[in-house]
Order: sequence, then C-alpha cells, then structure tokens
Amino acid sequence: MQGPHQYIRFVCLTDDVRLEYTTNYLDRLFNKKKVIDSTQPADPTKPNKPLIYELTIKKSQAHPARRINLILYDASGEDFAISERLVQYSRFVLNASAIIFLADPFSMSNILDRLPPHLQNQPATARKAASVLNSVLQLFERNLGVQAGSRLVRVPVAITLSKSDLLKYLRGISNPYRFLANPPHRYTGGIDLQDLQLIDQEVRQLIYEFGDRTLLQTAQTLNAHFFAVSATGNSPKMDGSFPAVEPCRCLDPVLWTLQKLRIIDAR
Repeated sequence: MQGPHQYIRFVCLTDDVRLEYTTNYLDRLFNKKKVIDSTQPADPTKPNKPLIYELTIKKSQAHPARRINLILYDASGEDFAISERLVQYSRFVLNASAIIFLADPFSMSNILDRLPPHLQNQPATARKAASVLNSVLQLFERNLGVQAGSRLVRVPVAITLSKSDLLKYLRGISNPYRFLANPPHRYTGGIDLQDLQLIDQEVRQLIYEFGDRTLLQTAQTLNAHFFAVSATGNSPKMDGSFPAVEPCRCLDPVLWTLQKLRIIDAR
C-alpha cells in the first residue's frame, strides 16, 4: 500500500510455510481459479503454523523505516468452538494483539432463506458465529482471571462476514451495499476511517435484520468493528472453478486492526 504519506511493504519470512501457502492457496486460487480446501482442524501430526511477515512502514522520505513482525494464524472454527480443542491447539489466541473473527453468513438461517435457491446449496456452518466467539472470549476471561461476562476492551476484534459477494442476492434488499465495492481510494494515503464507519453500520444493520442478533449483543462490550469481505468476489461454478477471482475489501479488517494498534495512520 502506497500513498503520499506512507509506504507499507509485506515480506514473508517463513519459507516452508510460504511454499505450502503458494502451492495450496495462491497458485490454486489465483492461477488455476479452483476452490481451495477449507481450513482443517489441527491435530498432533499437523500443528497450526503461522504465516510470519515483516511489515515495513515508512511515512515519508524524511522518516526512518519502521519494521514489525506480523504473525498470522488461521484456525478452523472447530478448534475455537470446542473449549478442549481451543486449549490444546489454539492457545496462541490468548497472546493475540488483535483478532479477525470470520462469521459465515450461512450459519445465519435468515440470510440463507433469503438467497435464491441455486445459492442455498452452499455448505452450512453448524455452530453459530456468536457461540464460537463467546467460547474464545470465555477462555480469555479465565486465562486473565477477570470476571465472567466482563469481556475485553483492549484487544481489537474485527468481526467479519465472509462470502459477501453472495449478499447482493438477498431478497428484499433495495439498495446495493457499500461493502460490495472496494474502497473509493483503494487504500491510497492510509486507511479511510469514515468509509469503514459506514461499512460497520451497514453490516450491523444487515445482521440485525437478517442475521444472528446475539453476535451484535456480544460485540457491545468489545473493542469491535464489523466488516464484510469476499475472498473471491464470485461463487464457484458447478465444476469447482471460479469465473474470475476478484477479492473485495479483504484488507479492511487487517488495516483497521493495524490502525487500532497504532502501527499505521488513518487518512
């Protein structure tokens, strides 16, 4: 990301994980346009390995570059939803500086029911998003020794609806959602907080009308912001390939958490 006031560069530092990521995700999705496998639960023979990036930030030519290690973990919902698995395989979350929590819209029956029939055959998530998030928060509370239900206000939590490209097909929606298009400035010159505030309002309203209202209640006592992203921008065809791969707003939750942690500046 580059603009008149700051330059940001990511360099992956973990060669073995980078090779696995390139083969299983980057090449398969962006080059071959094939559906990628879902994140599998961890097991003793295949632990969860993070992607580690060096984040270089330079505000201007007059400022020295600042370098920060960015460690990203991707864990399955099952490893978070079941407390025993969370403790065994996902304890890294207890040391997280920020959390990007993906909420599957197909776990919200009112959203699923309002989609056209040909889109309702997507694999559904059995556990509700609010239930999974609460499991993580309860572990935080026990680990930190704080009162149950007090929640956390320190850790930024980006609650992110995935598969946002499907939401344009919701019956009963008259105006297109802002989150269905990339930011007007394409992240030039820093993160646009005004734009993200409008996105937050849109997603909260969508969840209130069609989704899991418990998720909104859970977020009330968190340092939370709502997002909607699409990793592909399109639904897969019957043969498991995409007509095109056009990610939409996937950087929004990442850049918001970096701004909340005072690592990057806003516009």
